[in-house]
Amino acid sequence: MRFGSSWSTVELTIEAYQFPEIEPQSEHDWDANWLVIGGKIGGRLSWSFRDPCLTTWEAREFSAWLDDVAHAEPQPAPAHDGELSFAEASKGWVEHCEQFPER
Repeated sequence: MRFGSSWSTVELTIEAYQFPEIEPQSEHDWDANWLVIGGKIGGRLSWSFRDPCLTTWEAREFSAWLDDVAHAEPQPAPAHDGELSFAEASKGWVEHCEQFPER
C-alpha cells in the first residue's frame, strides 16, 4: 500500500510471517500469526523499517478500515497501542492482506 501527498509518502507491505514454520495451536495463536511489515516513509525526513508488528487479525482490521477510507466511509482507525494513526489512505493494502490469512 502506498499513499501520500506532494510533500510526503508512506508505503507499507506485508513481507512474510515472522515464524512461518509454526503451526497454530489455538485460535488467535500469536506466534503463528505475526506478520513482518516493511515500511518506507519519504519526505523531509525519510526512513524505513522492517518489523514483526501486526498479527493477521490486526492486519485484516486495518485493511477493512483502509477500504472504508478509500470509499469515503471512514470510522476511527483501529487503535493498537496508540503508536499508529492515519487521516487518509489508499486501498492497496486490502488485496495484499488476503495473501496472508489467519492460520
